[in-house]
Amino acid sequence: MVFQRFWLPVAMVAAAYVGGALVNVGLADRNYSVPAVLQAHRFEVLDTTGQPRLILDVSAGGSPAVFFLGDNGETRVALAVREEGTPVLRLCDNAGNPRLALEVLSDGATAIQLDDGNGMHRIALHVQPDGSPLIRLTDEDGRPRVGLAAGAAGDATLRLGHSAGRPQIALAAHPNGTCSIQMGDQKGKNRACLSLNAAGLPTFRMDDAAGQPIFTAPPAPRR
Repeated sequence: MVFQRFWLPVAMVAAAYVGGALVNVGLADRNYSVPAVLQAHRFEVLDTTGQPRLILDVSAGGSPAVFFLGDNGETRVALAVREEGTPVLRLCDNAGNPRLALEVLSDGATAIQLDDGNGMHRIALHVQPDGSPLIRLTDEDGRPRVGLAAGAAGDATLRLGHSAGRPQIALAAHPNGTCSIQMGDQKGKNRACLSLNAAGLPTFRMDDAAGQPIFTAPPAPRR
């Protein structure tokens, strides 16, 4: 009886050790290597409630995209490559409406666009393919109201538009030292211009509705 009480625990420990060793040997003999490539048309990452929060997808046209979703399933961040090969990053509000977009266009230009809650573009920042920057501000109807640009040749311009979207005031500075301020009417006709030439001589001109000068200073030479 004493012998049995002593060896029974020893036998249980030995059996557990041998069994574990056999299991490890069996697992080692199997191929549990991680696959080098995991393929699917769509992946969804769920939160603890089963709600999709991250989606990796490829459109029917072959455009890959990654979507980060909010609590109610609305898109908050979207990163995609369009079918023509241009990348775009969009940030959205609580309703899923795009509010900021960052793009690299097919011609090499880059753009940052800010929208209001109604989906209207309000601020656009561009760098053209030649490297010249451009800033455009628009009203709630999408009409351009302010434009600021620096040309690749060294020109700098500021344009202010009225409610119809036409430029009404334009300020320009040129690399040859000249500069000007032009003012137009609501029909797009230039009516007044104040300029300064490269020698520093100022001139002022006023035109009628037909574009004919009605006042100049200094006076225009008589023909």
